[in-house]
Amino acid sequence: MTSKVAYRFYPSLLNTYSRFLQGKISEQEVLDRINRVPIPQTEAQFRGVSFEDAVLKKIGEEQFDPQIIATVRQKLPSPIVKTQAYCQYQVGDVIIYGFVDVLGRKEAVDIKTTSHYETQRFLQ
Repeated sequence: MTSKVAYRFYPSLLNTYSRFLQGKISEQEVLDRINRVPIPQTEAQFRGVSFEDAVLKKIGEEQFDPQIIATVRQKLPSPIVKTQAYCQYQVGDVIIYGFVDVLGRKEAVDIKTTSHYETQRFLQ
């Protein structure tokens, strides 16, 4: 039996709160995220969406290193069941929800890019 839901979070909200706790962003930025105040898309975000389109839809592939595109495609689940799939997972009275880029039979994949990669840079 599932518990009554008391909290609903999406990953970028949790990331925003973590950045707030680390002193990287202001309380107002957290409140704006909670209230879903629109913010302009950054160049990095635009490039990330373009990369996703290149990998999944073969749109704008020429903007990226062909070897990187091929490597990412090779790592995607096979078969791909759905792209931009809504997913949620309940733990106790908390639901974590959001969209994933690629849904396979046994895994969900969110495609990310970075302008500078260092091993274990994003591990905490």
